[in-house]
Order: sequence, then C-alpha cells, then structure tokens
Amino acid sequence: MLAHVKKIILAALCGCMVYNIFSVNKALHADFEPEIGAAAAVVMFEDGRCVYEKNADEKRLIASTTKLMTALVAIELSAPEQPVEIPAACCGIEGSSMYLKPGQTLTADELIAGMLLCSGNDAAEALAVGLCGSEERFVAQMNEKAAVLGLNDTAFANPHGLDAEGHFSTARDLARLMLICMRNERFARLISLPAATIDEKYYVNHNKLLGRCEGCLGGKTGYTRAAGRCLVSCCEREGTRFVCVTLSDPDDWNDHLRLYDAVFAAWKNTLVVSTEERYEIPVAGGVRETAIAAPEREVRLFLPRGEEPETVRELPRFTYAPVREGACAGRIIVLYGGEAAAEVKLIYLRGVDRRAGGNGIDMEERLQKIIAASGLASRRAAEELIAAGRVRVNGAVAMLGDRADASRDRIAVDGKSLAPPEEKVYIMLNKPRGYVTTLSDEKGRRTVSELVGELGVRLYPVGRLDMNSEGLLIMTNDGELANRLMHPRGGAEKCYRTSVTGENIPASAEKLREPMLIDGYRTRGARVEIERLTDTGGVLLITIGEGRNRQVRKMCEQVGLRVTRLVRIAEGGLTLGELRTGRWRELTRAEIARLRGTEQGHENG
Repeated sequence: MLAHVKKIILAALCGCMVYNIFSVNKALHADFEPEIGAAAAVVMFEDGRCVYEKNADEKRLIASTTKLMTALVAIELSAPEQPVEIPAACCGIEGSSMYLKPGQTLTADELIAGMLLCSGNDAAEALAVGLCGSEERFVAQMNEKAAVLGLNDTAFANPHGLDAEGHFSTARDLARLMLICMRNERFARLISLPAATIDEKYYVNHNKLLGRCEGCLGGKTGYTRAAGRCLVSCCEREGTRFVCVTLSDPDDWNDHLRLYDAVFAAWKNTLVVSTEERYEIPVAGGVRETAIAAPEREVRLFLPRGEEPETVRELPRFTYAPVREGACAGRIIVLYGGEAAAEVKLIYLRGVDRRAGGNGIDMEERLQKIIAASGLASRRAAEELIAAGRVRVNGAVAMLGDRADASRDRIAVDGKSLAPPEEKVYIMLNKPRGYVTTLSDEKGRRTVSELVGELGVRLYPVGRLDMNSEGLLIMTNDGELANRLMHPRGGAEKCYRTSVTGENIPASAEKLREPMLIDGYRTRGARVEIERLTDTGGVLLITIGEGRNRQVRKMCEQVGLRVTRLVRIAEGGLTLGELRTGRWRELTRAEIARLRGTEQGHENG
C-alpha cells in the first residue's frame, strides 16, 4: 500500500541534525578561515558543534568570563528575591566593581545583574559568601558544576576571575558553558539587560554587542593584563543560534561582529518539515471520506544557505476504516547529499469510525458516558433516562447498552439536543519558580494559567506545586479525571530532584526512607537516592506515593535539611524529559491512558 521508496538504514541521530552538521563542518573548516587577532576562539552552533575554531582546547586565563559559572551556580542556589547581606570582607575588591557597602542588602538577582552587567567583582564575592558561607565552598560548587557539565578543561580558584594559579578554561568549554547558561531563562533575562537601576544606582551593561550586533542576546566581557581581552557572546538570527568566544583578542568586539556576519551569511537552521503540513488520505468504509495526517514533529537541518534537502513522502493511496487518532499514516524521509539525514512519522490527527453497516452502527462510547460528560446528568441518572425511553439517537429510541459518537450522532434527551461535549485537553507544563498554581490570584502574582493562555481553553491544574517549586504539572479540563487524580490517598509515584543544605546527608536520607508523622498524618517511607553531595549539602531524588501539602519540604525539614530547590521530574509514569522551563506539551494518548488508571495526590511540593 505504501509507495515504493528505496529503504535506507538510518544512523542514530541527535535532534535530527547530527549527520548533516558533521558532514557540513568538514567543508566549513576548509573554506572558512577569517582573520582574527584572538589567541583562541570558537564559534559554536546551539547543539554544541563548532563551525569555527582556533586553539579551541588551549587552557588559558579567562578573567571575568568566569562569572558565567558564578551566575549559573548562584541561580541554582538562590531564589530571585532572596536577600543577601553584603559582608565587609566582600567590599573593595580590586578590579571592576558595583561599589557595594558593608551591611547593604540586595536580592540575589540584583547582585547577579550587577555582576553580569558591570562585571562587579564585589558582587561575585558577595554571592559566594552569602549563598555558601565562604568563597572556598562556593568555588567548590563551581568546580563540581563544571565536572557535571563535562567541562573537563576548566578549573576555578575564585568566583570573579582575577588571575590565580589553577584558574583556567578553554574557548570550547566557555562556549559550551554559555549555551547551557542561555537555556536558563533567569540567566538569559539578566544578561540581556542593557542597563539596570539597583538600590538607586544606575549600571550599564559593558557588552557593546547588544547595541551593535543584530540578534545579540547577551555576552560577558573580561580583562586582566595577563589574560588580555576576553569575550563570550550569544547571537540568534532567523531561528539560528550561535555562541562566539574569543580569548586574548585586542579587537574582540569587531572580531565577534565579523565572525557572526560570516557564519550567518553561510549557514541557516532550515525548517525542512513543518507540523503545519497536512495530507488527505482517502478512507474506505468510513463515516468521513478522508483522514488528515500531519508530521509528528518538525524537522530542522543546519545547512549551507541556498541548499535544500530532498524530502520523500511515503503515504498510502487509501486506508480502511476505522482509523485511530494518533496512528501512523506514513513517514517523511529527508535526504541530504544523497543520504538520509532525518525521518519523521506522519500521524492521523483525528480518528474515522466505520460507516453504518448491517443492523447496527459502530459507535465509540456508551450513551450514559456521553450524557454524563455533557453535564446533563450523572452516569447513573443517565442510565435511568435511557431505561425510561427518554433518549433518542438519530431519531431512534435508545436502549441501555447502546453506543454513540457524540461528534457524529444526533443525541436528544426529552426532545432537546444534547450539547456537544467540550473537547478534552491534557497537557504537561514545566512550571517555573515564581508562579502560583491557580487560575487567578488576588495578590496579583503570576499564575500558571498565563503560561498556557495561548491554548484558548480553560485548563485546571491537577493539584499544586507551591510558588517556589518547579517542574512537572498536569493541566486539563477533564474534571472527572482531575478529581480522581487529586485524591489525597494517592497511589502514583512522584519523583522530586531536591537540592538541600544540611549536615550528614546520607544519615538524613536514611531517615527520609522511614515513615514519619507530619501534620498528624503518618506518611509512608520515601524512596531516596543521593544524586550528588557537596560541601554544604547535596541533591536528592525523593520519590513518594502520596499527596500531602508541601510534603517533601516538611519531610526534609523534619530530618534537619533545608530545601533550596525543588523540581518535580516524574509523576505517575510521566517524565519531564527535555521540556523547557515555562513550556508545555500535549500528553500522548498512552500517557492519558496511564493517568486514567492512576489515582494520586499532588500537593506535595
């Protein structure tokens, strides 16, 4: 039934881009050799592959570009409005400064902004001492984070970047770090500020590229006499993002402009397959003549400008009813240079039932369920209406056991047509910090409903994550399912990545595994894994199977741990995966089915 296409064995691809970026890069390095004055440099595409490099792995002093890691660690250890009091020892540090005063109190984000915009060494030191108690402990966190991120040619000796033995990085590691930082919305917002007023002082961003370079999203400068001029920046044009790093470059601003203009002129992140594409497939024996198929996801390839890949679409000439929504209809194969670069499934957007035949109709749901979903009556009351002969389907009196399709059949109760049920929507949101889990808030705080407003449907959060908690949150307009899921007795497991501070983390983790009494309720023991340990605490993966208000935070408090960050990463068999903070996606049919078989509580952030 599928059109004949030569079968191609596909290599494993990363984000549908790995193959063609790899093959293209070889040509790029051969033909693309701009003249720049940097001792070391890199231009890196957003997936981590370099399109230009010069001494990229040479370990060098990096001056204040150090503060990229300082900012990332500080963000992970703090809330935006967390107050930090400035110790006297952090004031008057040599080099660029915010000119902080002893005893002054600023928020974590004000200090991070001052550190990124005007490169305040005093701000970096104040964050280190204020969040970890000492510079040494904070620097240990920086080095630990570098190891976790795989920055194997990077080491830190201080949080500000003044020259020190054992303090170095490479152009390649800094580019990778910048890409990671720019995926953090809090970091990206702060580093892009052209200026900021902090405690009645006005600070201007030292990054001249913000005003001079089209599409510049942010950057960090650095200079010491030994390190020379250092610059790390990020730029995006037409949906394509690059990071550029130059170390010891006397003409760094102009070199970044030249490099960006050159790579954007030569390369483009090309949309090859769009999810907006639609394909009509004839249906034999169905209540509708055609079924609509669309790509399961979009496909983008990183290609030289002016070059277009070939796409081969495999679709059936027709199909038989019934057609199941979400089923595979065919596939699109993307070819570049005569070889397979990507493949994506085509799926049916809506099911098609079998047409009436013989003595009956192939109907989807029991009538009482359809009536209950319309809100007219409960399922039990709907059964009584049917038994009393008060329900008709397409003009015929219905009987108990009959089935119907609410989208196709005319259903009437006591002569009045049944209102069509609202289409059910089920989504997963990656809730960011600072949002309350309500539809509206009398205090004017930001709500999760603002993050899904584009759907145009009133969705209710299933349970809660408190304002300072993050991660997986299910939202739906299916009230019946939501009520079942929020039953406090729970049942489904939920996993939280929990950053904590405290003493003897292994002993505390052992206590968390035991039942404990919280607010008069005896909890079941949690499953606890230690993901990593730090000088001041660690990161725990805490899995629970019940749903009590702020349960994880209260459990940790009871064993002497202070929670600094709480992210729900899994729930009821659903995982957050690569869903970015503040973004949402629709649940798959399999995920919805999994939830329908689960009862769980959610108020445990």
